[in-house]
Amino acid sequence: MVLTPQMQKYEDDLRDQWQSRAHRDSWTHMLELMARIAEPEAQEVTVLSGEIHLAARGEMTLPGGNLLHQLVASGISHRAPPKAWARVLGALATLGGAPLKRHPIRMARIPGQTQRYVAERNYLVLTRDGTHWTAEWDFEISGRSPALPI
Repeated sequence: MVLTPQMQKYEDDLRDQWQSRAHRDSWTHMLELMARIAEPEAQEVTVLSGEIHLAARGEMTLPGGNLLHQLVASGISHRAPPKAWARVLGALATLGGAPLKRHPIRMARIPGQTQRYVAERNYLVLTRDGTHWTAEWDFEISGRSPALPI
């Protein structure tokens, strides 16, 4: 942040993220609870969250091969950050992470997007057809994403 003064306005946002050291214990505890809820083979869990600047999608591998999905939509009232910021975060995301042993988390691309983080105002649309759910992000510039089965 020191090297890029124009990005310093996002520093508080980074510190307020669950992944930050300040919230690591709470984040790990929440992930443990979600993994336990999703333990039964037929149980699927999706976590919805917001981030005031970016859209993203995370996946955590669970025992038995299930995935815990995290769908992140940004606020439509906040201006989007520079696309370079999203690219930097996406590059860091390629390193992966595993706050819970044996449960790696990876940031996956939103369908139709080339980057892992999307720097556009957006909102998330969830659709249910019987027992099947899908998620679509509606982006201010690039439009609606293809449906993601969840």
